[in-house]
Amino acid sequence: MKFSKFVLSMLTVTLLGTTVMPAYAADGSKQTYPCRLLEQTSEQEWEMEGKIAISDDDSMILADKMDSISLIATNDYDLDAEYAAEVSDYKLSSSSVTARAAAKSVQYARSWKIYRKSDHATMVQWVLTGVFTYDGKTSKCMQTSMTNSNKDSGTYQVTSSSHYPSRNYAIGNCKAVNKKTGKSYARVIKFGVTKNGTLVTG
Repeated sequence: MKFSKFVLSMLTVTLLGTTVMPAYAADGSKQTYPCRLLEQTSEQEWEMEGKIAISDDDSMILADKMDSISLIATNDYDLDAEYAAEVSDYKLSSSSVTARAAAKSVQYARSWKIYRKSDHATMVQWVLTGVFTYDGKTSKCMQTSMTNSNKDSGTYQVTSSSHYPSRNYAIGNCKAVNKKTGKSYARVIKFGVTKNGTLVTG
């Protein structure tokens, strides 16, 4: 599906460096980023498998009547001397998502990106989205989607970008190879919800 206009975008999340720390506001509350309507996309078209894509300026692009996206936490860790990785968790709010009778619905997303430590430039990024239902007794992942952005295709080749629901978890497989060094970088993204709709990461 292609979207050339009327796409919703989250404000760019401030990069937090390589220190492992959750992203909270000064008063301790979680940060919420309202989506804004993009009047134009500079003739760019977004290839989107699910509800989230990634723009050239590291904004997360949302479609399908997404109302807001809340950053829950961000953690960084070193991969090697040149590159590091950033893992971010988000809660999505959408007026278009409905649950089955007697159940509630919630959406979460997890981003995994590889960036260059010297200038914090993003090399490759994946975003896995999961739609879940829960009723206080059980929970289930109803569907998953994943988007991938290779911002340095001259250096990196994406070799895996797959996803699937498994019981109450959303699972994604991410892998890229540095074509200059031959080194591969991989991660399994996994998150789910409890019977009360609380995010569980794994």
